[in-house]
Amino acid sequence: MSDTLQRALEVFHKIEGVWEGTLTRINGVGTVQDQMKSRVVQRIEGENGWYQHNTFTPANGNPLEFIFHGTFNEEGHLSFAATNLIGVARAVADDIILLTADVPNPPGMKFYEMTQFANPGKRMRTSQRVLDGKLHSVQIFNEERTADTGE
Repeated sequence: MSDTLQRALEVFHKIEGVWEGTLTRINGVGTVQDQMKSRVVQRIEGENGWYQHNTFTPANGNPLEFIFHGTFNEEGHLSFAATNLIGVARAVADDIILLTADVPNPPGMKFYEMTQFANPGKRMRTSQRVLDGKLHSVQIFNEERTADTGE
């Protein structure tokens, strides 16, 4: 295992576990579209694998679920794919992970996310969706770790 991969895994290890909180979606002109409960299970599998299960529950109670599987390369970049995102995540500091992805539907949509975990047990995530070079929406996540492992 390369030193670069080892350092990246140390950062990603900080986000392993079960995270619960809220997701607020804001459209491209700044209007809140909706708010929902967020539950995310994340873990490193084996030497260089990744598993993530996102569940978002809106007010109507019908959960939206997405499962991601990925692999870390020797440079420490995590490549992943799910039905709603295909991309790469990388640690850029000891407390920040950046993610860039393509969204298959609608075609041409890009997704960018920053995860910051400045305090143990709490993290903030912000993401942007961009379509045709224009801001489509912003998502704000406030989450707390509720378990060190899950599923």
